[in-house]
Amino acid sequence: MRIHAQASRQRGAVLLVVLVFSIMATLLVVTNLKDNLVQERLAGNFQKQLNARYTAEQGMYESYNRLKAKLKTHPKSTLENLKDALPGRANGKVRGSHFETRNHRIPAPGLLMLASRGHHLEGAAGLNVAFALQAIPGNEIYEDAVVACDGISLKGSGTIDSYDSGKGAYGDNNKGRNANVGTISANADVILDGHSPIEGNVRATGDVSLKGSSPVSGNVHASGDVIISSGSGLRVDGNIRNGGDFSLNGGIVSGSVHTNGNALMDWSTEISSGELLYGGQGTFRDDEDKVFEGADHRVNPNVPEVATSSCDPINMPEVMAKLAGTFNDGPLAVAANDVLDLTPLGSSHENTGNGKGKGKGGGPIPPMTPRKADVLGDKAPVYRFDSLNMSSNGIINISGGDVTLIVDGDFSMAGDNKLNIAEDSSLTIIVGGKVSLGAGAKVTAQKEGIRDNGKIAMSLYSAYDGADGITISGATPIYAAMYAPLTDVKLSGSGALYGAVRGKTISASGGSGIHYDEALGLADLGEDHGKPPLLALRDWLWL
Repeated sequence: MRIHAQASRQRGAVLLVVLVFSIMATLLVVTNLKDNLVQERLAGNFQKQLNARYTAEQGMYESYNRLKAKLKTHPKSTLENLKDALPGRANGKVRGSHFETRNHRIPAPGLLMLASRGHHLEGAAGLNVAFALQAIPGNEIYEDAVVACDGISLKGSGTIDSYDSGKGAYGDNNKGRNANVGTISANADVILDGHSPIEGNVRATGDVSLKGSSPVSGNVHASGDVIISSGSGLRVDGNIRNGGDFSLNGGIVSGSVHTNGNALMDWSTEISSGELLYGGQGTFRDDEDKVFEGADHRVNPNVPEVATSSCDPINMPEVMAKLAGTFNDGPLAVAANDVLDLTPLGSSHENTGNGKGKGKGGGPIPPMTPRKADVLGDKAPVYRFDSLNMSSNGIINISGGDVTLIVDGDFSMAGDNKLNIAEDSSLTIIVGGKVSLGAGAKVTAQKEGIRDNGKIAMSLYSAYDGADGITISGATPIYAAMYAPLTDVKLSGSGALYGAVRGKTISASGGSGIHYDEALGLADLGEDHGKPPLLALRDWLWL
């Protein structure tokens, strides 16, 4: 009996222990469930907050892109104008999210404060950012060595390369590969013939033809065809991108080739990189080039077209029209033994022999006083002539500061004559007629490049809209930044051009090389022709 009672008590104790452990396990499970629920809620809130923050960043990113896009199309926009481009309220990338850009204010001159608020379900976050418009020095007109509206033809043996006049004169220790060549009106071709090495990039809104042995050290980009004639050696050291057909009839291309059209590689040709993509048919003569028939090469790369731009952003007809009917010093002829000094304050004339120089009315060259006039966006001392003719042994000296000459008719330098520009001065010539610089013409700037005030040492602007408006046939070097968007520019002879040239069409033959002065890209051509400002980040704060 006792044994039975003792066993019953033992079983009861065991049941009690099991019950206690069961209750403890249940409490532990319930506690864990509550903890998990709290953690899930915390994680959900954190995720909502994180998504809200991402959405606020998206709103600021959209705002930044819209401001940049407006600056590109309207580079003269003020901060007040830019605010109109902001997106306001829009949906975010995450489902159920949206952002708002608001509280736009200008706390200080040159600063724009933007506030972007991101929302995702119950989550919210804010991002405040301060932007500033940062001026970029320079201009967009002389960024390249040779720019033509309707076509470029470079023949002969003249090298096209670059240098920086800010570092001194052109020479072995001052040579660069930034002499870019290009066309800007639709369907305008670039033809490189003879042996005219290009130390830079080539771009064409039409076709690019490399004839003779003219190598290109940079890239080639064409909206149309790229045709490389028969020959040997290196033809293009960079990459080729074009929208038409590609034909390599001789020589080597070092970089990659992407062409939207057909691809042809003739005998003994080479693409060193081994990268060729084409969207049309492929023709490959050499067995080792048959590899390009593979499917991985027959892929249309969808090369974009070369961008077009305004041929005459300065609007030369308007420049001349604004000066119509104003003062005029008549025709000017600087003859043998004439020395004419022009300064911003006035002129002086000396003749050391039996000179036949003539001024207004056909008499001797008189003292002249320039008038202040608004030219190319700048108030400058201006001399104005019906025509300007310099014959053999005539000299014009520019000194004392910035001088502007306006020539309504033709400007010619024939024979051995000199146009000298002092180190502290600059000369701007605006011509309505033809410009002819003959074999003995010497245009010399004692200091090439840009003056401290941003002026170019020697600038030549042409408003002539007929054929062959500028011809340079000299055997001596000339420093000038030439702008002739309405007429043809012809460079011949053996004299090199230091500076830059922009024309309707441009042709160079003989040994006349072009040495692009990279400093010209930093010249001050007025607010209307400067580079668009940069939208710079100044500060930010998360809320």
